[in-house]
Amino acid sequence: SCLGHNMTFSGMYGKPRRLVRDSIKRVYETLQSVQPSSSSSAAATSVPTKMILMGSNGVANPDGSDDVRPLGERIVISLL
Repeated sequence: SCLGHNMTFSGMYGKPRRLVRDSIKRVYETLQSVQPSSSSSAAATSVPTKMILMGSNGVANPDGSDDVRPLGERIVISLL
């Protein structure tokens, strides 16, 4: 799902702050509340839950369908 950050200065550094952290925290707390406790007999057979967090907004599509980045943006990316 998309958390709604825009690729602008205010989108990355403006409000809501810590959007990803707060979202991940809520997912973790929800997973903890639905998993059986360690005293339960089902806990011995439970499978660990994996969560994959990835972001791709700042990455150009490999098929070349994105617009060409401006020179200044390409310079900043190359410096990173």
